[in-house]
Amino acid sequence: MTTSSFKFLSLAALVVAAVNAATVITPTSLTACQNANIAWSGAQGKVYLSVLQGKDTSQKPIKTFPEQDGASGSLLWAPVDIKPNTEVTIQINDGSGTPNYSSQVTVMPAVGE
Repeated sequence: MTTSSFKFLSLAALVVAAVNAATVITPTSLTACQNANIAWSGAQGKVYLSVLQGKDTSQKPIKTFPEQDGASGSLLWAPVDIKPNTEVTIQINDGSGTPNYSSQVTVMPAVGE
């Protein structure tokens, strides 16, 4: 196999992995001490959701949820127990072995805080 063929196949494999990755639907807002739904689609096998601080995907999660089932579904985060004004990213892992991430969201303070 030539070097250019290998590079093409490697790139094609990355594109397929990205297309097959589960998608977490970014919550429109998160408010401290209130409930929020985290939804996903395109998952394979067991689903693992966690919360990362900021957008650094190499760090340890600040919150991990129980294992979920289903190609698509949602999880009730009751209540959002992250400090207000914290920027977070939701991470999803599934049976594909390819993690994926939401857009970053800021946890808003509860009314009256």
